[in-house]
Amino acid sequence: MKGFRALVCALLISLPVLGYSGTLVLSQHLALEYPEPEQISHSSNMLILKYDDWALSHQVVDGESMYSQVDLTGVTGKFIQSIFIPEKRSVLPNWLQLLAEEQGRVSVRV
Repeated sequence: MKGFRALVCALLISLPVLGYSGTLVLSQHLALEYPEPEQISHSSNMLILKYDDWALSHQVVDGESMYSQVDLTGVTGKFIQSIFIPEKRSVLPNWLQLLAEEQGRVSVRV
């Protein structure tokens, strides 16, 4: 039993400290600092940080498959920005402004 306790103590001491914050590098010009989450989940194109009463997710967006019926060629970046920044919608065609507005209402929900 003493050997088991010694082994457990040695393992616990050798584990790294779990308290941390992190930096998620999103691009060459953008990095997001975040506090330690309770859980982290990751798939091929999505990262989810789960906290007590909220969650943060990051997903790699593919403009060609985001809306398969809509051709976003040349406006993908502007469209995605306009989902979160309504003032940027004015450069888009009216029908795409409406889609950005609708997507903005859906995207805000957690």
